[in-house]
Amino acid sequence: MSCITMDTDRKVVKKDKRSKWEIYHDILTAINNESADGNVRPTRIQFQSNMSYDNLIRYLTELENRQMIKKDPISLTQKGFEYFRNCSAVKELIHKLGLDRI
Repeated sequence: MSCITMDTDRKVVKKDKRSKWEIYHDILTAINNESADGNVRPTRIQFQSNMSYDNLIRYLTELENRQMIKKDPISLTQKGFEYFRNCSAVKELIHKLGLDRI
């Protein structure tokens, strides 16, 4: 699927929608980045993962149900960190192969 956006020159640009695993990875990356500062806030995760607040809350609940995060306070579980690390390796490999996406 793709959506249509405008670039800075007001030209129409087609942009592929992210898959669920990419969204999970973006959220887990944001949590990992923010946990370095010690205070993980939902709005910071929202901005870093580029999604609406409502969608973020829905995905955080999914990730919690899959035991990849804990919500109070927001942090990665061991399972979530392993998923984050493995997805990062896959994304790096895709980039090295010169592919945009799978």
